[in-house]
Amino acid sequence: LDETAPALAAITGLGVAFYGMCNAAVRFPGDGLRARFGDFNLMMASSAVATIGFVCLGLSYSFAFGVFSFALVGLGTAIISPCIYNMAAAQTPSNRAAGLSFALLVTGVPRIAVPAIFGALSGAFSTKAAFGLCAALLVGALAGQALFRLELGKDDKVVNEEPLLIDLGARIRDVQVFPDGAVYVLTEGVSGKLLK
Repeated sequence: LDETAPALAAITGLGVAFYGMCNAAVRFPGDGLRARFGDFNLMMASSAVATIGFVCLGLSYSFAFGVFSFALVGLGTAIISPCIYNMAAAQTPSNRAAGLSFALLVTGVPRIAVPAIFGALSGAFSTKAAFGLCAALLVGALAGQALFRLELGKDDKVVNEEPLLIDLGARIRDVQVFPDGAVYVLTEGVSGKLLK
C-alpha cells in the first residue's frame, strides 16, 4: 500500500471530478429538461439513472468502471433537487417561499446525515456494500405507497409494524418527523400533497 498509494493519489479524485462534470452537464440545461419532460417524469428518470450508478459502484471491478459509475450517479442526481424545489413552490402558490423553505428543510437533513451514515457502513462492511445499500434505498423510495410506524423493543429490534396512509393511492416521496412530534408526508406527482 505504501508503494501504490502515492501513484493512486493523483487519480483518486477522478470519480468525484466526473461526478461533478456530469452533474453540471445536466444542471445547465435543467430548466429546458424540466419544461420538456415535467418535474416528476424527470425525477423518476433521474432516480433510475442514479440507482443504476449506485448499483454499478457496488459491483465495480476496476477503477475505470468506478469512475464511470460515479459519472452515472452525477447524471442521475443532478436535477432531483431543482425539481423538488419547483414542485414545492408549485404546491404553495400563495406562499412559494414557505414551500421552498420546507423543501430545503426536507432535502437538507439527509445531506448532513448521509455522509456519516455512509462512512459508518463503509467502515463496518465495505464501500461496495454501502453503495449497494444506497441503490436499494433509492429503489425502495421509488415504490413506497404506505407509511409504516415501527415500534422498537430491546436492542432496537422491530416488535410491531403498523401501516399508515395506505389509502392515499400515491407514492410517498418523503417523510420528516419534527422535534414536536409532527410528521409531514410528501406524496408524488403534480397533484402531490403535503400532509401533516
